[in-house]
This record gives sequence, C-alpha cells and structure tokens, in this order.
Amino acid sequence: MKSMRYSPFVLLVSLLVSIPGGIFAQLSTATVTGVVRDQQGSVIPDATIVLRNVDTQVESKTTSNGAGAYEILSLNPGRYTVEASKSGFTTKQVPAFTLTVSQVAAIDFLLSVGSQSTVITVEGAAPLLDTSQISLGTVINTKQVNDLPLNGRNFTELLTLTPGVTSANTSQNSNPCCMPVAIGSAVVTPSVNGQSNRSDFFLTDSVPNEEAQFTTYGVPPVIDDIQEFKIVSHPDDAEYGSVMGGIVNVVTKSGTNAFHGSAWDYYRDQIFDARLYFLPPTVAKTPFHQNQFGGSLGGPVWLPKLYNGKNKTFF
Repeated sequence: MKSMRYSPFVLLVSLLVSIPGGIFAQLSTATVTGVVRDQQGSVIPDATIVLRNVDTQVESKTTSNGAGAYEILSLNPGRYTVEASKSGFTTKQVPAFTLTVSQVAAIDFLLSVGSQSTVITVEGAAPLLDTSQISLGTVINTKQVNDLPLNGRNFTELLTLTPGVTSANTSQNSNPCCMPVAIGSAVVTPSVNGQSNRSDFFLTDSVPNEEAQFTTYGVPPVIDDIQEFKIVSHPDDAEYGSVMGGIVNVVTKSGTNAFHGSAWDYYRDQIFDARLYFLPPTVAKTPFHQNQFGGSLGGPVWLPKLYNGKNKTFF
C-alpha cells in the first residue's frame, strides 16, 4: 500500500477546519448583551440592535427576543457604537466605547415613545460592567504594549503589571530553546497567585500557543502585532482549563479602513554599556552587537481594478 505524506501546513488547516467554531469562540472575542425596555419598564421584543465597529464600519445586527433581551457574540476587541430602534419608539444610540479581549459588556436600552427617526445619543453612559463572569483578570492595552519599555521586545515582561503576578523564573524556563527572544534580553515566565510558573497557558487569537515541555508560549508574538492581551489570574470559568495558574490571552491587531504600519530596529551595542568592574585591564568592555529589525502593515484588502475591501475585508 502506498504511503501518503502531508505537509505541516495541510495538517494544520485540516485540524482548524475540523474544530467546531464554538470551542474557542469566546476566549479572545468580546460579547455585548442587554435588555430593551420602555419608560414603564416593560420589555420590548423585536427591537433592532445595530453594533458598528468605528474603525472598519462593519455592522453586527440582531433583534431582541420575547423577553426584550439581545446578545451579539464573537466581536473583535476594538471601538464600537451601538443603537436600538423599534417602530413607534425613538432610536437610542450609545457613543463610541471600547470592548476588550474576552469581555462581556452589558448595555441596556430604555426607549421612549416617539418617532423612530428621532435619535437620542446617551451621553456620559455608565462604565460597561461584566456581570456574567467570575474570573478575575487584567487587560494590557495597545498603548501600554507600544509605549512601555521592554528589554528585548518580549511582551512577557508586561505580565507583571497584573496584581498577584511575580516574575519567578526557573532555569528551565529561561532556556533559549523554548523562550525565543532577543539575545541577552529579559525573560519573564510569571507565577500567578502563588502557583508554579509552569502552570500557565498561552493563547493567541483563541488558538493554543503552548510549548508543551516548558509551558511557555510556542511562537512569540511580535510586539507591533499585539493589540492587547489579558492575563486571567483566576480561571474559574468553564471555558478555561488545563492549568492552575494564569491564562495569557493575546489578541493580534486587525486591519482597518486606513492603511497603517510601522518600522523598527531594536539596536544594542557595547558603546552604550558601562565597563564591568571585574573585567581584565586589557578588556575595555564586553563585546556585544545586535540588530533586531522588522515592520508591520495593515489596512483594507485592495486589488487594483479587481476588489476594494473597504468596510468589508482587512489584513
């Protein structure tokens, strides 16, 4: 019988196709839920809810059920607006707000009797509360990822910004074979709430990104590609499992209607270093030189005379 060989890429695609869509659907995406009522407190069924991404203009629509409740799932973290409307009632709109990784935001609507063409914008809305989850976690947003100094462009250093997380390392976890980082840079494999620092689990865009032997990440995400990440310090929800420590959930950036990008060069040289005190007199400084460079680009998919992906398709 003739044997058959498959490339790793074919095997990966086959695996992803075979995985039911709902298994990891809620790990890296956000959800908006709420109830639509009138001024007397009665629920309003069949109200139209429209959620719109500010940066891509992509819309998600749903209607409230018989109990006035609605739910919109699988939303990429980012900025959104949402409005509710129903014939015989004024339309109410919530201005731009931010959804973070794995957040479940509750937004209720109170519609007044009137013309549907009248739009009322809710100013000074209350903070979005997540009352459906019991796990505790901290989101490290885009500004923090981009602006805070990192030795070696390794995002794991930012994990220690979370309460209950310490940078306790073991010699096994700092082995360069399993922690691919810039030469000589800092490595942080966090200990979460007193658990072993080999009891963490890493996800990238809801896909497990785990180095099985050392329980660190398998593929290091490029800093410029990270939108935000969340470390769940008490993974008590049923959607998490496998470990007793923290869940590190990384979300990469999505393209928008505007082209954007970056170029960078992480440069180190002995001219920036002080001379070590115990070096032999004949050695001025420890020789060292490193350049780690790259770039990123994102925007709408655009093929001249063939396809314009504005408001539809992004990279």
